[in-house]
Amino acid sequence: MVIKGAMQKVREYMDINKLKTELIKQKASKFKGNIYHYSQVNFSYNSNKIEGSRLTSDQTESIFDTSSFFLKSDDLIKLDDLIEVKNHFKLFDYMLDNVDGLLTKEMIIEMNKILKRNTSDEENPRLPFCGSHNYRNCAVLHRIPHLGQKFNSVH
Repeated sequence: MVIKGAMQKVREYMDINKLKTELIKQKASKFKGNIYHYSQVNFSYNSNKIEGSRLTSDQTESIFDTSSFFLKSDDLIKLDDLIEVKNHFKLFDYMLDNVDGLLTKEMIIEMNKILKRNTSDEENPRLPFCGSHNYRNCAVLHRIPHLGQKFNSVH
């Protein structure tokens, strides 16, 4: 798979500024097999796998490349899994577009909105996520009002 060869590129971009510049450049290029492609697929796959997604790494890559994939078995794939994979790609781009900005509470809320947009979590009033409809339920960010400043001072 194209992703495997991209690991060699990771080693070439260990300098964070060089990596940032290269990710931004590659995002615009839309080519497969580079560090941007590798990062999008692997970050999305691993993040969603932690959340219980049943999509494979190959299926995640196919969704990134073509917005489609083949089921290789009778496994049930939830619609939320598909939506969250696509949303993760958008979130990665958002973070890359804002990589030089300070991390703020508003930015964290926006990231969560991007990730959960059009999922069943977005409309669930019992979940404490910072979506557009239940922002008031975002207990975590309200309890930690200076999270962004603390993060920015460390990084």
